[in-house]
Amino acid sequence: MSWPPKRSAWVRIFLPALAGVCSLVFIGLVIAGATIQVYGRSFIISSGSMIPTLYMHDRILVNKRAYGRNNLPSAGDIIVYQSPEGNYAMAHRVIGLPGDMIAMDVDGHVLVNGQHLEKPAATVDLPSEADIAAPLADVQFFTETVGHHVHRVMLLKDLNTFRNGYRYGSAADPFKVPANTVFVMGDNRDNAKDSRYEGPIPAKNIIGKVTYIFWSSNHGWDRLTNVVKEETSRP
Repeated sequence: MSWPPKRSAWVRIFLPALAGVCSLVFIGLVIAGATIQVYGRSFIISSGSMIPTLYMHDRILVNKRAYGRNNLPSAGDIIVYQSPEGNYAMAHRVIGLPGDMIAMDVDGHVLVNGQHLEKPAATVDLPSEADIAAPLADVQFFTETVGHHVHRVMLLKDLNTFRNGYRYGSAADPFKVPANTVFVMGDNRDNAKDSRYEGPIPAKNIIGKVTYIFWSSNHGWDRLTNVVKEETSRP
């Protein structure tokens, strides 16, 4: 056969190969889609309650099989759950497990079984004012360790009076987490409708564990993050 082959020869040689590649890609996409359908679910973050960990418009992947039928999340996990007060899903962090005593002091810091979780965060790699929807001068960041998770939380400055109004886990009335429930909070501590207002989350309401940020309409692929690995690998 002469080289280069005539057009008809190109078609005979490469069209079957191209068809085979396309078939493999299609099969891979079908398998990936089916796997996500069975084991995962995607959500769009529509509030700022988990800033600075999750931003508005982040797309997240949730593992629906992370906990099985009888297991509760671990402390520090970010979970998506059905709100006890309405037919909508929310994403917050597990702060307390059954038997834990939860309280918030007037400065906005969490105490679990009498122990503070936060320490001041280094003022490097701070998010932008656009991402946190507030001037940086009005907020303060802390590094929090919950279980094996190390992450940042954000507090507004000078809100001591406001912080006396929690329904669950106030400084004056610590809350004991009941059996088969978890106590959740947003990382944006002064702007989150979480267990401090809605109460503990029953295990039956938990949809799954947040594992990945895979897209953001504000940042595109720059937000691609394995949330679990990022938090549990920090020193």
